[in-house]
Amino acid sequence: MRDALAMSLGCVREMFAHGRMMGIEATFLAVVIALACAFGCHKSAWLWNLKYSQTFPGFGLCLLAGIIGFWSTLVYAGAGFAKEAAIAVVNGWGTMIWEDHGWKDGVFAKAKQSVKDLKDPKTGRSLEDFSLIGPDHVRYDDPKSAYIPSQTSKSREAVSFVYSKETIHSFRSAHPILGWFLFANQEQSSELMSKDTDSYFAEHPGTTYRVDRGFKLALQQIVRELEGGTDRLVRIARVGVIVFFAAGEAFSFGIVGFIAYRKLRIDRQTFRT
Repeated sequence: MRDALAMSLGCVREMFAHGRMMGIEATFLAVVIALACAFGCHKSAWLWNLKYSQTFPGFGLCLLAGIIGFWSTLVYAGAGFAKEAAIAVVNGWGTMIWEDHGWKDGVFAKAKQSVKDLKDPKTGRSLEDFSLIGPDHVRYDDPKSAYIPSQTSKSREAVSFVYSKETIHSFRSAHPILGWFLFANQEQSSELMSKDTDSYFAEHPGTTYRVDRGFKLALQQIVRELEGGTDRLVRIARVGVIVFFAAGEAFSFGIVGFIAYRKLRIDRQTFRT
């Protein structure tokens, strides 16, 4: 729900940002449609009971119908900028996750453990020696160490996989609706990170790769992939607005009609007695 509201507000905001007159015209049309929906909801009671007079709940439902009509019109007009709104959301998430040290520490621990779990099939020993001293002058197996030994290709692949998986999972958890429509390619982001580690070790043999370097590359790649999948959001956003509008108006008109019809039945029963 929060994700849908954020996207709706983003679409409207982008529409006004791209043209003030466009926003004014959309607002005027939204007001007209809101009044038509509220008036139509009010008069729809006559379809069931010509003598019915609106009550307080009925007026509330008419107001609801008007609000739904107003907001749906604005969002439908702004849906043409759904791509820009989605990109803003994705970039904002990318900045937030990069600055979230608690999350990065958690993913770092998972990646480190994944490398520890790797065994040499011949000897049964760990592929990497965590008893060595890292570039920060701390043993790799020390919780204070900011490095993961990644001398073997399997270790680098394991680290890349964990970071890519956790980054995509973070986006889909933070933005479930966008995460359902947009598809980040985990294989490409982890491959990019692996290539960077290979390139780094080719230039700096015998050193240790700092995970933040590859993580930032993988994050940038995921953001680019998510941006590339936003073209279809315009069509999907407008369909979603139409469904929301139809459901909201059906609810308002339906309840008003039910109240009017129930009043008619009560009046008939009273007349017969």
